[in-house]
Amino acid sequence: MTYEEFIESKRIVIGHDSVDIDQSAYTRLFDYHKDIVRWACRKGRCAVFADTGLGKTYISLEWARMMGQRTLFVAPLSVARQTVRMSNDIDVDLRYARSQAQVTNDCLLWITN
Repeated sequence: MTYEEFIESKRIVIGHDSVDIDQSAYTRLFDYHKDIVRWACRKGRCAVFADTGLGKTYISLEWARMMGQRTLFVAPLSVARQTVRMSNDIDVDLRYARSQAQVTNDCLLWITN
């Protein structure tokens, strides 16, 4: 085994929980939002480090909807309420829950503080 092969064998490869989506499925976002959502869905798990005001909330909501899995958002109280209002702008069903007893099976996306 050469040194390069040895080093290559030590490389950490992270698996993906990817979902391949049709970009036309979400039309209420800007093009750069759509690109980031598509990339995030292909990765499955990732972090979006966009600057202030660039739509991280919309991106995360759309990503969660596209992944199609039960998702819990955790945010400060005022941010949680704002996020629920913002979810209505892009037709994403996000509900606020104060306790586990409020969580039902008819919704996949929940937010709490």
